[in-house]
Amino acid sequence: MLKLENQGSLKEFLKQKIELTAVSWFVFLSGEIMDEFLEKECRKYNFSFQEFTSLIKPPSETLLMKYYREISNTKDLEKFVEENKWIGYTSFYHKGLNIETAQSDLNDFKNRKEQNIQDKCPDELKKLLDIANKLAFYRTYCKEAGMKVGYSHLGKLKEFAKKNNLSLEDLENMPITEILEVLSGGSLSNLKGRSEESGTGFIDEEYFILPLDKTKEILEVIIPKDDLGDLKIIKGSIASKGIARGVAKLVLSFKDLDKVKEGDILVAVETIPEFLSAMRRAAAFVTDQGGVTCHAAIVSREFGVPCIVGTRFATQKIKDGDLVEVDADNGIVRIIKE
Repeated sequence: MLKLENQGSLKEFLKQKIELTAVSWFVFLSGEIMDEFLEKECRKYNFSFQEFTSLIKPPSETLLMKYYREISNTKDLEKFVEENKWIGYTSFYHKGLNIETAQSDLNDFKNRKEQNIQDKCPDELKKLLDIANKLAFYRTYCKEAGMKVGYSHLGKLKEFAKKNNLSLEDLENMPITEILEVLSGGSLSNLKGRSEESGTGFIDEEYFILPLDKTKEILEVIIPKDDLGDLKIIKGSIASKGIARGVAKLVLSFKDLDKVKEGDILVAVETIPEFLSAMRRAAAFVTDQGGVTCHAAIVSREFGVPCIVGTRFATQKIKDGDLVEVDADNGIVRIIKE
């Protein structure tokens, strides 16, 4: 994928992105299945699953890890920013990395404490740890590569939009397959009202869009809401140890990124590389989904911040502005004040 950075046609890039998305989903599902198996194996060898998860670390540099290593050694920050504009790329409105953000990242890196990760893993589990490490790497690297190459083709996508009299909002609401069809000479679909329809899917390789009400019906079946009552303590899996207290901010879409301020607790269904700008500012991460190799887990270890994943319903119970404590030493999120 990275070989297409600043090279190749828009069509080539989009085809590669479809393939990369398929690989990303395979890695994601493998990780979800792996978590349950790892927990079972840890019990088998009388080893704490929480200790096992703290040992997971990508065996090679992810693009984010490379960014932090290089920014700490750069002597020309302006040039470095120009070479890394893709960092934080979230949408067609993205203006790229700026000096202020890069300087903040540099300061954060200098103040960051290295996590003391010791190799305590029993010999019987070391092969599984190696597999988990590789899954952690590929799960993040696939998405980061898509962001980096995607940003390099942003100009071509904007040219496509201009040529077809599309707004950037229209472009964001078009699936890759639809853009490819137009690039191959097909007709443009009617996009009126598309932004109000939020569900997408595939059946027999045919793309379809669902109205908002139908999307909600399906989600309620797939992810039924729990009767949480007056629940004040939420439990999950420890991804990165530590304790942090702060104001909760729910990040459910790109529109929520800016509301996360320095020291807030980021709460999400799951995190993705596009959330990086908000994750930099957060004191801790809490997610509904994900396991020990998910994006939030990997980034939290890189940033050295507490993280609890797989809570199932943190986004249902925690509200914007709640004062919460993330006790990632014990896998508990406490709602202190609503």
